[in-house]
Amino acid sequence: MLFLGLETMQEAVAPLARTEWFEELLEWGSGSYLLGIAIGAALSFFVQSSLAIVVLTIAFQKAGLFSLAESIMVVYGANIGSSFLSLALSWSLTGQSKQIAMYQTAYNFVGAIILIPAFYLEILGGVPLIKALTEWITTDDGGQIATVNLLFNALPGVALFVVLGPCAKLLERFWPETAIEQASKPKYIYDRAMEDPDSALDLIELEQIRLIEFLSVAFDTQRKEESRTKLPDYQESFKALGGIVRETISDLSIRRKLTPESYDRLNHLLNLQHCLEAASEAIGGLSKEFQALRQSHSGARFVESAVEGLDAIVLSLLDFARERSEEDALLLAAITSEDGNGMKDVRSAYLAEESGLDVAERIRLLAAANYCERLIPSGIE
Repeated sequence: MLFLGLETMQEAVAPLARTEWFEELLEWGSGSYLLGIAIGAALSFFVQSSLAIVVLTIAFQKAGLFSLAESIMVVYGANIGSSFLSLALSWSLTGQSKQIAMYQTAYNFVGAIILIPAFYLEILGGVPLIKALTEWITTDDGGQIATVNLLFNALPGVALFVVLGPCAKLLERFWPETAIEQASKPKYIYDRAMEDPDSALDLIELEQIRLIEFLSVAFDTQRKEESRTKLPDYQESFKALGGIVRETISDLSIRRKLTPESYDRLNHLLNLQHCLEAASEAIGGLSKEFQALRQSHSGARFVESAVEGLDAIVLSLLDFARERSEEDALLLAAITSEDGNGMKDVRSAYLAEESGLDVAERIRLLAAANYCERLIPSGIE
């Protein structure tokens, strides 16, 4: 399809060479290589594809509308325009995402810094460089432009690879990792942790304690209106860290050096991981129900009670995970048992009110209560 499009464009642009206005435009811009850069950059930015401009340039050159030198500068401009596009699209990014976007943006700028002076040195100084190299490689117009585009995208990589470490440090300095990104990285698990299975199990437990902390932080976001938009970020961090923990458990399970006791412990950690992930997903659904229930006074009271009660359970689980004390275990068992679970009573009390909740709000309350009841056992498996 790409070659068909190339041939179609070539046939379409050929008649332009015979039009008076286009001949005058080419004559006006003839010899202005900087204009070629500007045209290539502008077209690439608005078309949102540097490759499309490169293909179009090949068609113009095959039709005799551009010289090789002019085509080279349009290709350079097209690549520069793609960097401006990356810069515009990444304007609101932060942390590592911003670092990657800015590295990609700088990549083409470095290519321009290297190759544009080299172009003028070749054209004005007669030093054989890129233009001479492409003419030596092939005499085909399309092949020459493809070679120029390849060199533009290859040479900056060689230059930046040499200074990759300093570049990474510079990007980290200007656009440091966000707190969410830092939290999503494993704090205890490391590359060679699998060499000692018993120690690896301890490290997995420590990372799971951090996942429980994420659940508590998720409930914190539901207390204040300005914090509720942060919940997706925390859930994304939970998902990233949880994926690493799950992968570590999977890697450890296939090792032959584990004892039967270690396998039992590993199975318990895997079950806990399932429950923590289910709890995180339930909090996401619960947050949507909470948002709708806050529209009424009675619904807001229910949300406040549910958040405080569930967070108390998560904090009790966190205390037990850290200390492993019998007192914490008894407390956790009491508040999560069917006798100690007050969610049914709370739900019945709100649904029995004569006013304050219409039919739609009652349905939302039922859905929210269902999420709450699913959360309570999820945290203590």
